[in-house]
Amino acid sequence: MGYGVIEIQQSLIELVDFGVLKAKPTLHLSKRLYLIYEQLMNVIDTHNPSELAVEHPFVDKNVRSAIAIGQAQSLVFLASGKKDIPCESYSPREVKINITGYGNSSKIQVENSVKMQLQVKEGLSFDSADAIAVALTHAQQIKMNKILG
Repeated sequence: MGYGVIEIQQSLIELVDFGVLKAKPTLHLSKRLYLIYEQLMNVIDTHNPSELAVEHPFVDKNVRSAIAIGQAQSLVFLASGKKDIPCESYSPREVKINITGYGNSSKIQVENSVKMQLQVKEGLSFDSADAIAVALTHAQQIKMNKILG
């Protein structure tokens, strides 16, 4: 599960941290989820975010993948509840439209757009680029809510 931490100062957005939370696939599911949750809590404790955002699971052909994403997403909501931090979720299509302008963008297009917007040279995985894209989408939504009141 990727993560991205951004900081917004007026109209500037700075990428603070990003990465992938993972556990060995050979571990039992409950242990993998627990280890990912612990890593997530470490990221939250380190950066003390004011809000969290996640992407809705998307079911296309791979139902197993959608279930795994849903399980990981639930960890974010659990952390949100534990830390009393608001958490919003966005559909993959919303994120792609916001980041690339096209709702059916590929992972490479999303990654390249994130790199361009935040001037990241290297080090992004698809998972971390997706997570940063969700964070940028949330930042845009916050900005729009302030404008619209």
